[in-house]
Amino acid sequence: MKLWEFTDEQRDLIVGIQLSHLGKVVQQFTTPYSYIYTLQSQYSLSDYLIAKAPRVDVSLGIEEINTRLIKFLSEINNIYTVCHHSLISHFGRAEIIHGCPFLISAKKHMTLRDAIEESKMEEVDVLTIAIQVVRALEYCNSKGIISHQDMKPENIFLDSIHKKFATNGDYPFKYQAFLADLGMANSALLFCKPYGSRPYMSPEQYQNLNDKYPAVITSSFIDQITHEFERSDIFAVGVLMAEMLTGGVHPIGERTLDVWPKSIKGGKWNHEDVWKKWAKSEWKIHSDLKHIKPELFRVISLCLSTDPTERPSAELLKEYLLSILKEGFLSAYLSLNAYVDQMDHAATLNANEGWPYMDQLVAKLNSQI
Repeated sequence: MKLWEFTDEQRDLIVGIQLSHLGKVVQQFTTPYSYIYTLQSQYSLSDYLIAKAPRVDVSLGIEEINTRLIKFLSEINNIYTVCHHSLISHFGRAEIIHGCPFLISAKKHMTLRDAIEESKMEEVDVLTIAIQVVRALEYCNSKGIISHQDMKPENIFLDSIHKKFATNGDYPFKYQAFLADLGMANSALLFCKPYGSRPYMSPEQYQNLNDKYPAVITSSFIDQITHEFERSDIFAVGVLMAEMLTGGVHPIGERTLDVWPKSIKGGKWNHEDVWKKWAKSEWKIHSDLKHIKPELFRVISLCLSTDPTERPSAELLKEYLLSILKEGFLSAYLSLNAYVDQMDHAATLNANEGWPYMDQLVAKLNSQI
């Protein structure tokens, strides 16, 4: 039997048994498209693993089950394609349990959302995190991923730099940032699904692509979608920077977690039209950003441009942010550049040596799903 043919209780029991060699399942929850299991490592009680699988059950029907499996396989291939240990949160192993694939990775202890909710972030931290996120997007672009499509604080993991280096006093910047969850990457192109998470969606993500999707994918269609969506993630970066600078206040003028994904301020926030109207408005910044450098405010405004052609490319945005960092926080600028050079060098060495285990694992998943 396939895993999705069992009852929920049977499925959870089977997963617990099949993953017991890695650790004990201590938590399980579902998202609209995924099953997520948290495992306590059998080697260290303080270490945890995350096992993620596509959410499928017999009620969906064969066609939808196959679609979800294909999308999950697309996520696996996306992560494999852009594997860069200092930029992208990757998976360490995978399992196939009764025909259902599971991605397994070490649990990160902090997301950008966690950091945002603690307090307003200093400009130096906003800049260094944003630069690393944009570098990750630039790298994804170079590997054929035109749009992540689901840029939000929950999909950016942070590691504290002081855990990596022994320093006398504070390090010039606090966090190493990793881009995570490529499950929706290129969905506009591959599956005619441009959507993401509403507070971070660009205006172009609200369009219905079904009418545009041709029976046969042509190079001109690929060029068209690439042109329309290649700066969609830049819009989300603008939102992220505004939230970091305000302790979680969205540019729309409300604390994001007060109105999304579940609103405590009325039902209107549950409707797409509210977010769509904001994304397409000319003046988008209603949160208080008076305290930040004018140059940074200008960059955020450019990122939030309604017309995607008016937004900077990932490469240009990186240069803008580096310039502001250098001007205001020279020590952090020098340290970040040195750190980036070191991590890129390590990634190049890893790429040159190859990753036979992962090559074989991904090939196996592609052949069996």
